[in-house]
Amino acid sequence: MLKNRTFLFIISLISFAILPALGTPQSPYFQTTSGESSLDALPLKANKAQVSISGSIAQVEIRQTYANTGGTPIEAIYIFPGSTRSALHGMEMKIGEKVIVAKIKEHQQARKEYTKAKAEKKSASLLEQYRPNLFQMHVANILPGEEVEVLLRYSEHVPATEGVYEFVMPTAVGPRYSNTDDKNTSGLMDNPYLKQGENSATTFEFTMDLRTGLPLKQVICTSHNSPIKYLGKNHANLIIQSHKDPTAMNRDVIIRYRLAGDQVASGMLLHQANVTKGETENFFLIDIEPPARITPESIPARDYLFVLDVSGSMNGFPLNTARELFEDLTRQLRPIDSFNLLLFASNSKVLSDQSLTANKENISQAIHFMRSQSKKSSGGTELVRALRRALEMPSSEEKSRSIVVITDGFIDFEADAFDLIRKNRGTANVFCFGIGSSVNRHLIEGIANAGSGEAFIVTRPSEASRTASLFREYIQSPILTNVRIKSQGFDAYDLQPRSLPDVFANRPITINGKWKGIPQGKIILTGIIGNGEKYHQIIDISKTTSNGTYNPALKSLWARERIRELSDYSKLKNTQKTHKETIQEITNLGLTYSILTNYTSFIAVDKTPKLIAKSATSVTQASPLPQGVSHQALLTKPTPPQHLVKAGSVPEPGSTALLLVSLVTLLLLRERRCPA
Repeated sequence: MLKNRTFLFIISLISFAILPALGTPQSPYFQTTSGESSLDALPLKANKAQVSISGSIAQVEIRQTYANTGGTPIEAIYIFPGSTRSALHGMEMKIGEKVIVAKIKEHQQARKEYTKAKAEKKSASLLEQYRPNLFQMHVANILPGEEVEVLLRYSEHVPATEGVYEFVMPTAVGPRYSNTDDKNTSGLMDNPYLKQGENSATTFEFTMDLRTGLPLKQVICTSHNSPIKYLGKNHANLIIQSHKDPTAMNRDVIIRYRLAGDQVASGMLLHQANVTKGETENFFLIDIEPPARITPESIPARDYLFVLDVSGSMNGFPLNTARELFEDLTRQLRPIDSFNLLLFASNSKVLSDQSLTANKENISQAIHFMRSQSKKSSGGTELVRALRRALEMPSSEEKSRSIVVITDGFIDFEADAFDLIRKNRGTANVFCFGIGSSVNRHLIEGIANAGSGEAFIVTRPSEASRTASLFREYIQSPILTNVRIKSQGFDAYDLQPRSLPDVFANRPITINGKWKGIPQGKIILTGIIGNGEKYHQIIDISKTTSNGTYNPALKSLWARERIRELSDYSKLKNTQKTHKETIQEITNLGLTYSILTNYTSFIAVDKTPKLIAKSATSVTQASPLPQGVSHQALLTKPTPPQHLVKAGSVPEPGSTALLLVSLVTLLLLRERRCPA
């Protein structure tokens, strides 16, 4: 008996030592402390956002205050989310009364300057982009008792959908699943997390000031329980503070508002170059309201393929909501429609080898299959494999196929998904539902864009039924197809997007561009309405100049849209000359228009060295798990943070294995000496 127990114990120890080194899918780790006071306290002391929305343009300032409450110098590292629509165009670093304005540099050059400044014991800050909605801040050489404030500025266009404007500011980063060893995302995958249910110690404050050209009908905050203060017919504000809501940073801030009569502020904004500031280009942004939705008398039969994520990160609220959403979506189907269901995590399973008629019996079978196969989500999010299988599945030639993806989007290989869908464009329209309080909107919106579909975000179960009905309206009756735009008497160029997709949602069609000469002439939009009738709308440029010609945010917004078209929805690799040229074009745009991109970064350096006896220790700011996300989203045993290894509080994996092997050897020797 003793021999058996000893053998089992030895096997357990060996497994514990060896399994972490076998190469499993990466995941973030829980935050731990080292025992040194400098490293116990997380560096981000305060996070303050000030949002000013005027018309459909939002100007945002985020102040991040980093503090060292310990006894040794530190380098603070913080990964944080951003808006998919934002153009981040400015950064400043403040130490005491000294303010250093950051410069935009090519990514590798900025990294070299930061590393050099850090080694020379200078204060420095570096802002890098992992994704258009995911950033990393480094702040070097923060002395004990010192605070460093970093100010970020970005602009964003706020569109209206079905008469509702929505501004979103993400605050929490969901754990990302990776199936690659890409060094460019290693920092992202190593991001630490607080334990499930633990709130961030960082103080958080969000202030919004909203001013509109037309009277406001309603303003609500759907994410946080914060009252709206109305200061006039066209003016309202809102404040969210963590001392009133300690959970404020574990979910996106979502503000929705309507104008009187559910109107949409369509029209044109102009920015004329300010020569005294060295500007040489004029920019415009135009919102064209589409026609009212027309429901055809006869809607053709359709084929739906539902692709449902049941991976570990979906466990709990996201999966429960996804189940409810799927059941609501299937109830919307008609007997003439057909459907199928594909569930995926590390692997995928399908309901049927071919599409089934949408009758009560088959729908009940699908719901039972979905419930039985997704009782508890687990495994990695192998989305690309699932999409490839979905695109290869047979469909009816007589019916138009729509692929409906339901996921939280917590992956780090979004470009692979976009590239696959773009290569198969024409096979089906792809619609994507994001489930959760802090979904990966870059993936959700990117899938829909690449697949000529629409994106939907469901942040709570109560929204599932309404969103399912909205989806049915969209997919059965497109508002406008064959959309074209041209100008007459107005010298417009470099329009973004270059080609307009079919319009499913009732939201303004937004076009960014540049112009030359005098602001006069017309912009003409044409297309086909849902009932087959031709449609055209005219925007008179001369009538828009009454709003003024000074809107500097348009410069950044145009550059952001151009960069998005080049990079967000195409897979960029350095293996082909055309891709190298694309990367260079993105880099040039970032440098020219001072925009943060994957290939340009902001760097600020205080040229005065500090009196530091030893090198600063890196401390990574832990993020709270997004609301509703289970700790099961953290798939594997974490790798200890670098600063913990250096501090000696956590041994290196190799030394752990050596220690265990030594212990096993001793036990074996003892077993030989003391037989049962």
